[in-house]
Amino acid sequence: MGDTGGAAGNAYPICQFTGPNVIKVETSKGVTYFVPGVGQPATVEVHHGVAHCVLAANFKG
Repeated sequence: MGDTGGAAGNAYPICQFTGPNVIKVETSKGVTYFVPGVGQPATVEVHHGVAHCVLAANFKG
């Protein structure tokens, strides 16, 4: 997938988790850890090499 700013028609990596304890993301810009806690849904996206996490993600696992 490309990472072109999220403009219409462009894509970037997104992963959804139903209840992780710890999420480790490695990108060209380094390593990032997220600790949402067991049972807490989370969505992680990587944009321009920087990882971001959204808690209480609304998705069906």
